[in-house]
Amino acid sequence: MTRLVEQRREPVETVSEARKRLWDAINEYCRQNGGAVVSVPGQRVMRIHCSKDSPLPAKLTQAGHDVRQGGMLTRIDGGKFLSVIEIEVVLPGK
Repeated sequence: MTRLVEQRREPVETVSEARKRLWDAINEYCRQNGGAVVSVPGQRVMRIHCSKDSPLPAKLTQAGHDVRQGGMLTRIDGGKFLSVIEIEVVLPGK
């Protein structure tokens, strides 16, 4: 658990330009496909919320990304409570 916390607290200024571009591309893809990235920009582990029936996790896996399943969460969107799943996409590098 401590290791995951340390990864999430990685200073953004130490992130390579390649990872920033990849992070931005995945973020845009998720937004276009109904997902919401909820992690700090540039982090190695991207946390993404999407509906439980979303094809987004499968699409990211098919694209070759390391996708880890999280749990069910409740998210507020436009004043409505939504049940979503959280997934993590682990970007390459340290």
